[in-house]
Amino acid sequence: MTDGQSLGRKLHFSLPHRLISCSSRRKKWITNGTFADYFVVACRTVASGLVVLFVERQEGIETRLIRTSASTSSGTAYITFENVFVPYEHTLGPDSGGLQVILSNFNHERWGLAASSIGGQRAIIEECMK
Repeated sequence: MTDGQSLGRKLHFSLPHRLISCSSRRKKWITNGTFADYFVVACRTVASGLVVLFVERQEGIETRLIRTSASTSSGTAYITFENVFVPYEHTLGPDSGGLQVILSNFNHERWGLAASSIGGQRAIIEECMK
């Protein structure tokens, strides 16, 4: 979910089959994307707003390695979705509840960042006090 500009693409719900059609989307700078069998993707829909999807790797999903200066072992990828169908049951959260799903993850990330920052500061202070 690092490429927020690609949220401009629209998805179409096919109600008889309860499938979600993703006609053409691109995601860039996705860590471990080249190794992933599953993707969590935020998308805008035509009718209901923002939705988060759990997408299994399938025909129509292509990943390409992006060579970075840090390391290629992280599998940073450029991912293309072309005519991908996702079962409606693979939506995370309620219709148009995608923003809540995304923001709920930030709370866990913030605790981790705060804990590692405080731990690093404590180690520096202990080292200075020796």
